[in-house]
Parts: sequence; C-alpha cells; structure tokens
Amino acid sequence: MGKRRINLHVALLTGRAGSTIQDKNYRIINGRPMCAYPCAAANMSGIFDETYCSSNDKIILDIASAYGFKAVIRPDELA
Repeated sequence: MGKRRINLHVALLTGRAGSTIQDKNYRIINGRPMCAYPCAAANMSGIFDETYCSSNDKIILDIASAYGFKAVIRPDELA
C-alpha cells in the first residue's frame, strides 16, 4: 500500500534584534506593535495548522506568543 500524505500548513514569522531602524518590530502602529500585524493576519487566514516565531529578540517572541505563536529562540550567530 502507498503512504498516505498528510498536508500540514505552517506559518513562520521571523524577526531579529539589532535592525538598522531601532526597535522597529515593536513600534506601536494603530495601537499594536508592528510585528503583531503578520501574526494577526496568519491567524485570521484560518489556513495554518501551526504557527511559529523565530527570533533572537525576547520582546518579538513575547508579542508573537500573545497571538498563539510558538516561540523558537534563535541564537544571535544565526540572526
């Protein structure tokens, strides 16, 4: 018998500390941090089975976690 294929749709949000525009990922725009918008869009789309945020910035990970994303701590050398 052939193998049964399972489709899993995964969203991956990436963000890093130390951008040329300081703290841009958590600047407040219309009442929300900037990095919250892709989190909200992914959740509202309804197509993702799993959502992850990979970052070396704890604040970005905390914001994404508030939207249900699983945090993946990225080492600075990979950022």
